[in-house]
Amino acid sequence: MTSTTQRQDYRVIPPILLALILIGPLCFSRTMAAEPTLADTVNAFSQETWRVEAEQLRKMALNDPRSAYEQARQLHAELFSGATPVDEARILNLMARIEHYLALTEVSQIHAKAALQLAKKYKDPVGQAEAWLTISRNAINLADIDTHITSATQAMTVLEGVERPDLLGEAMLQMSSAYLRLGQLSECVAIATQALEIARRVKDPLVLSYAHQGMAMVLDHSGRHKEAREHLSQMLVNARAAQSKLLEAMALLGLGSIAAHLDEIHEAEQIVRDAIDIFQTAGMPFYLGHALFQLAHKLIIQNRHREALKLFDEILEIYQAHNNKIGLWWVHYYRSKTYRALGELTVALVASERSQALAQEIDFALYKVKSLHQSAAINAALENYSQAYKLATEAVRLNTKLQSEKTSTEMVQLAQRYHEQSRQQQLDELTHRNQQQQAEIRQSELNQSWLLKTLILTFIALAAAALLLLRLRQSHGLLTATNAQLQCSRNELQTQAGALQSMLTTYQRAQEQIELSAKVIEQSAEGIIICDTHHEILSANNAFCEMT
Repeated sequence: MTSTTQRQDYRVIPPILLALILIGPLCFSRTMAAEPTLADTVNAFSQETWRVEAEQLRKMALNDPRSAYEQARQLHAELFSGATPVDEARILNLMARIEHYLALTEVSQIHAKAALQLAKKYKDPVGQAEAWLTISRNAINLADIDTHITSATQAMTVLEGVERPDLLGEAMLQMSSAYLRLGQLSECVAIATQALEIARRVKDPLVLSYAHQGMAMVLDHSGRHKEAREHLSQMLVNARAAQSKLLEAMALLGLGSIAAHLDEIHEAEQIVRDAIDIFQTAGMPFYLGHALFQLAHKLIIQNRHREALKLFDEILEIYQAHNNKIGLWWVHYYRSKTYRALGELTVALVASERSQALAQEIDFALYKVKSLHQSAAINAALENYSQAYKLATEAVRLNTKLQSEKTSTEMVQLAQRYHEQSRQQQLDELTHRNQQQQAEIRQSELNQSWLLKTLILTFIALAAAALLLLRLRQSHGLLTATNAQLQCSRNELQTQAGALQSMLTTYQRAQEQIELSAKVIEQSAEGIIICDTHHEILSANNAFCEMT
């Protein structure tokens, strides 16, 4: 019987073990799936670290673009596993921005357009705005004014409703600059003013730098140089607060230009040289070319034309190396003016014709008009009157057409919407602040009411305590008096008790004497009687009784 039971148990146990073996790993795997693994935690940390580093490189690019570019390329190569398309667009935009600073225009444009495609596909407005801004900046270097304007327009459009004031400020600055190039001063003023209002609300130094730069451009163009200087001084302060060497140098260039307008030419030259040092250290070719151009202009004001021409040669090398047609146009245009001032009209005419050809390639009416006027003046000086008349007539025709053509007011309306949104946000903030203050006032009133009630209750409690204390003191006095009386009574009782005890002792002794006397009389052999005052016998002893 025992062996049969053992065999049955042996047959039952293996299926149970088999079930445990099969179910156990499933339970373990579910437990492991419910909690994040160490690998998941490490991956999340690496993603956040990667994004933080990308943002730091964006700031670094404003000061040291060459170092930032090397690190950005490495960051792109080390794009973490599971990176989103938004992250990919972010690193492409970062590289495109830095490449713009380094005058790598074609590569920058490729990366910006790739970032734009990704951002559009995955509905990333910030990525789209970044890409549009880079494309707009590159368009200037590529002599594509239309793309410059439309890209800046697109950047402002996609930023509507997006809380990125830094990108919005940059877009509005580019639009102000575009309107200024087109001679649309009223539109430029509208956007620059609204940008400044938004920046003052945000109070971000980078955004304030852009806004003050835009206002300074407008005021300088309007001949209000002292007011422009104030804005440029504010731009310089905010650029340093934002730790941006690029914007600091741009502010210095503006201050140098204003100083020249105010006949502070020597101070102007030094300020511009300080900006040149920054651009040379940072390694920003186009910005350096612009700064050298500003210095050449200051030298021309001082009649140092030969020195200016040497600088023009240096600038020419920079712009030729990177095929910057707009930069080349400005160089040839001012070389022509400088040679004309020196009386070298033939060389001046060659430079002017070169600028005229570049204006045709760029296809920008304002540049065409300037080049035609310059060539007409030189031909007139060379007594080529028919050619001078022809060029002057063409310049007038183009200028008339330029004045009649107006850019769409879409950007002004968009800027107005941003302005209204900014005002609405201010109103919302004031309303919220007012509600908070009212809530605080109500809470304060409740606190005061509660405090008053507490004070009243405390006063009542203190009064009750004082009354109780008074009653306790009175009771204590009564108890003390009663205790004293009781003590006196106790002492009297003790005295009386002592007297009684003494009397009792005396009585006992007398009783003992009487008993002793009685025994003596009773036991006496002589007859003894005891009578009262009336001679009546009160007591007699045995001997007397026997005698009688």
